[in-house]
Amino acid sequence: MNSVLTSSSLPAFTPVPALVGGIMISSAVNGLLGLTGTVFGISGFIHKSADTFISFAPGPPDSIQSHNTNKRTKKGVAVAVTSGLVLGGTILGLFKQGIEGGLGVQLFDPIVNQDTPGNLGIVATLTAGFLIGLGTKLGSGCTSGHFLCGISRLSQRSIAATAAFFSIATFIHLATTSVEAAIPAVQSSVPVSRIILVLLALQFPLVVYEFVAPAIATKFEASDGGASHYYASLLGSFAAGVHFAFGLGLTGMLRPTKVLGFLNLSPARFANGSWDPSLGLVAVGGILPLSFYWFYNVKPRVEAATGGSDKCHSNWKVAGAGSEERNDTDPLIACAKGAGGELSNQPLFYQACEWTVPTSKQITAKLIIGGATFGVGWGLTGLCPGPVLVNFGTGRDTKHLGLFLAAIVAGGLFGGGIETSLESRGGISI
Repeated sequence: MNSVLTSSSLPAFTPVPALVGGIMISSAVNGLLGLTGTVFGISGFIHKSADTFISFAPGPPDSIQSHNTNKRTKKGVAVAVTSGLVLGGTILGLFKQGIEGGLGVQLFDPIVNQDTPGNLGIVATLTAGFLIGLGTKLGSGCTSGHFLCGISRLSQRSIAATAAFFSIATFIHLATTSVEAAIPAVQSSVPVSRIILVLLALQFPLVVYEFVAPAIATKFEASDGGASHYYASLLGSFAAGVHFAFGLGLTGMLRPTKVLGFLNLSPARFANGSWDPSLGLVAVGGILPLSFYWFYNVKPRVEAATGGSDKCHSNWKVAGAGSEERNDTDPLIACAKGAGGELSNQPLFYQACEWTVPTSKQITAKLIIGGATFGVGWGLTGLCPGPVLVNFGTGRDTKHLGLFLAAIVAGGLFGGGIETSLESRGGISI
């Protein structure tokens, strides 16, 4: 078995693009967290987006004093990031030749079979997608939410989940593929000036979520009922999704052969050179900056937060019908204060005044089973939710990637049904 998108040869070790791509990914993750207080969990965004469209209730942009504000914002952020990832793929697909030529990297694996996704048949592809959706729902995350965001916070749950899905994915990959000697790839030499120019062009989304969206969010207008903050959060979230997609392109994670090459963790594959350590540099470029930002910037503010949304909203003073009066207990200020009580220079959660950062330390059977289930699908295909969305956006092999994505959504919905059943029966702790 192989991946949905395959290559006839194993990719070369690409440490610099992987490292730079990892840094871009960490920037997008930090941007979303700093602007909206939301963890960049792509599988969660897909599941929440699916729930939003299925229920046909995304929520109108009503007054910010509504107790449904946080819920509405979370849905909006999920849809915005998901859309940004798809559009990022579209941009990469449209400018593929220029980006690859300018950076000297390969963004995508060639499609070797238009009738079936790689060497996986349709049934196997749908099964793998369903397992990824089911596993990420039960396990509360995938490589972005657990591996990048969770491990950078030293989350015990994320460390356990990552150990589960990574070990299972490695086992599945080794068990379903044969040992083949690596075929060295030819890497082209590109002028440094051209590389810098292309890299700078790919940073445009960063300008949007770091400067444009915050500038909009800080211009509070009581008369608009908080709509400016809501739409600023959507704009920033959308831009973060696009930037994350660009980062994935540089890391090589849009190429299943790169991911599966990293999963070649066996002595025989080390010996014949078929192990590709590139994704290790993605971890360095992604996790280290995320950890620094979390422990020295975000964590102190989370601990200093005044409480949940109900407590924040109870501090509003209604001056008249349809208007609000800003004061010292304004949640838009109180929930953005630092550990010393000073106002943050970032518009942290101007729209919804609670942090959506997981705090549970409980390692449950559902978490491990979910992680392992996701690992099976990941090990079979080399694709996780983020790269699926970006590859789908390119328009390459849309039919089969669309089926794969639909299977992920179906698996998530099924997993949601299991969670509801467990909750109603008071079963496994979730």
